[in-house]
Amino acid sequence: AVMTSKDPKVLIHLHGVPLRELKETTHNIIWIHSHPDMVTAQSLSFYDHIFCLSPAFLGKINNMGRKGDLLIGGTAKTPQPVIDHFLHEIVFVANGKQGKGRKIIHDLLSLGEKWIDRLDVWGEGWEGILPKHCIKGIYFDNNKLPELYASSRVVLNDHHEDMRREGFLNPRILDVMASGGVVISDALICAEEIFGEALLTYTTPSELDGILHRLFEDQAYRKHMRDLGIDAVKAYTFTDVAKKIIGHIVAIDEEDLEKRAKNHYMETVWAPVKGKLDTDRIRRLKEVTAEQCEGKTLDVGCANGDSTAIMKRHNPSLDLTGLELTDWGYQEAVKSHADMTFIQGDAGKLPLPDQSFDTVVLDHIIEHANDPVPMIMEAKRVARKRVVIGIPIMHLNDPDHKIAWRVDDFRNLLFGFFPRFSIRGMREPDGIEVQEISKWNFVVGTGYLEKDDRKEILPLKPFALHLGCGQQRLKGFLNIDMIPSPAVDLLCDSRRLPLAAGTVSRIETYHMIEHLPRHDFLEALFEWNRVLEEGGALIIECPDFDATVREYVEGKRFRINNIFGLQRHLGDYHLFGYTFNDLAEMLQGVGFREIQQEAPTDYHAADEPSLRISAVKVHNVPRLADIQGFSIQYTHQIYAKAIESERMQKKERH
Repeated sequence: AVMTSKDPKVLIHLHGVPLRELKETTHNIIWIHSHPDMVTAQSLSFYDHIFCLSPAFLGKINNMGRKGDLLIGGTAKTPQPVIDHFLHEIVFVANGKQGKGRKIIHDLLSLGEKWIDRLDVWGEGWEGILPKHCIKGIYFDNNKLPELYASSRVVLNDHHEDMRREGFLNPRILDVMASGGVVISDALICAEEIFGEALLTYTTPSELDGILHRLFEDQAYRKHMRDLGIDAVKAYTFTDVAKKIIGHIVAIDEEDLEKRAKNHYMETVWAPVKGKLDTDRIRRLKEVTAEQCEGKTLDVGCANGDSTAIMKRHNPSLDLTGLELTDWGYQEAVKSHADMTFIQGDAGKLPLPDQSFDTVVLDHIIEHANDPVPMIMEAKRVARKRVVIGIPIMHLNDPDHKIAWRVDDFRNLLFGFFPRFSIRGMREPDGIEVQEISKWNFVVGTGYLEKDDRKEILPLKPFALHLGCGQQRLKGFLNIDMIPSPAVDLLCDSRRLPLAAGTVSRIETYHMIEHLPRHDFLEALFEWNRVLEEGGALIIECPDFDATVREYVEGKRFRINNIFGLQRHLGDYHLFGYTFNDLAEMLQGVGFREIQQEAPTDYHAADEPSLRISAVKVHNVPRLADIQGFSIQYTHQIYAKAIESERMQKKERH
């Protein structure tokens, strides 16, 4: 499955017709490459960065109070082989402006039949302007244009008046030169600055006539112009354009962009409900949160302070401080609740010393992050006794919610950070606390840190993980399992690792994935992609399902135990089977490449058919909001299509 972002951080507008509005939360880039007369100071105000094709027009952008970077267009064309004779003399590929023609063609017509008889034109609207023998068609295959340009003695080019006047280069010039053709164009501001002597330009018909004579009569001169053109466009490839754009994108301050997005969210979502949060439902949720706190308490992500005030009223013994990232929320909190303390800061980088608060609260904020780990690590660093986390369950009605949390997923998260924790659940719509997990719509989890309950965070540097280690300890690895044993260094679930993104150099797991439900394994792959650094290795060994079934069918009936597990205890069940192709397809979809099958090395291989697969993480893939829901739906669709296909095949056979 191909995964695309519905919430991009960067938008690039290739300017033709101006846009009326853009998302304020994105970093908006404009590349002005046409229609300069439609560019205004107001239209440029929508953008964070400006690229412009014309060196001359950059001055006008400066006069509008903005700064821009020069970005000449690009070409992907390459020089064609030199030919012995030309297949075409004069070529022009363009439409005739709805029967009005083009200035360069009218100038050519004024020079008489000697040049018109040598002209080949492709495009619409030339009937009644040019002789029929000049019109070769309304369309020329774009893939064959390099051959056309290189096999023509000269290619004509012109510009729309506003483009020519403002120095906006027609990209056709780049394509022609890169293909090994020679161009004559109408006069263009900054042409010499861009191309040196490689672009031949004219202003009067007599100048056009003189250039044509020289190109037709002096073959050495034409070859010289061809060579100049090829050299001149070497700096203007699509690769160069992409590098410049990517260079700017890489330098974007993501923290500033995140703050901008949060400010926009607060002003549009929270501003209308200011002073309206004191409902039975909200009040009960905050009361449960307050009951889990003690002592000096930091309420992270306090918004406009209304909900923090509810906590204070319910539990007056708390020494409460609210922390808010956004300018709007912080200013509203200070103004509306002058009797309380508020500070401004980022939940992922709390501006506070270690263990400076008894309790740190993360209430209804981690669902707004694709990666909640940095916030929990920071909360744990600052807290002495407790970290209290409140979330909605399976809630994606708010477009700012990035993860639809399930109760078991939340438990896995807490388990990785806290050896001891508790969870309280509430129902909709009244916020009443209930015991039945199936009725939980909101939960408050509390992780305890006192005495022996503090599971320290590991150093933030690349290291190797051995997941599902059981009794087998690998030297040089952090050995991880959910069940305690002498081999285990860290108790946590492989689907929710308490580690910062990009801090793991290698992950190895042996005969563990078959013990995960099939949709949970996809969730684990997203998590492994998150913690691995780019270039980090992933090694998986598991039963070879195809080989195991084949041996079972061939008469080794005991292989049924390898298919389903011996089932001596809960951890001894096999919940799904994999082949190399299955795993390779899943890994491809979650940012892994260089996927190879290798000889198994684990002890299981001596007793059962096994496979080993290695892969390298090449890029981050954002976690899907509801991974299991996506996986279940996708699997059902594929299964239904296969069943329908088989049904149709049976029908055709009969």
